[in-house]
Amino acid sequence: MGFARSLGFNQLVVANLFAYRATLPAELKRAAAPIGPDNDCWLKRLHQSADLTLVAWGNDGAFWDRDRQVLAQLSEPQCLALNCSGRPAHPLYLPASARPFPFPTPT
Repeated sequence: MGFARSLGFNQLVVANLFAYRATLPAELKRAAAPIGPDNDCWLKRLHQSADLTLVAWGNDGAFWDRDRQVLAQLSEPQCLALNCSGRPAHPLYLPASARPFPFPTPT
């Protein structure tokens, strides 16, 4: 919420790459169908209604190549920082001074 407020937004919607949610990545990786049947539809709908789409899934977004699947559906995604892997960093670990910039499309 702090990032949203500091950027002048009064609303924040958080969505996940996977419909299955877990606090531990290992638990997500054991799920039989972690994406879910409607997740792509919801991600597309949220992206289309957003003033800013900020990607921030960290390194575990690479599971099942999910990050690339979702990126292919997004126009002009932004991020607050990049991990050493080139994936968008999770905001929990970033300073409040971080500001969005265009997320570089993976090659």
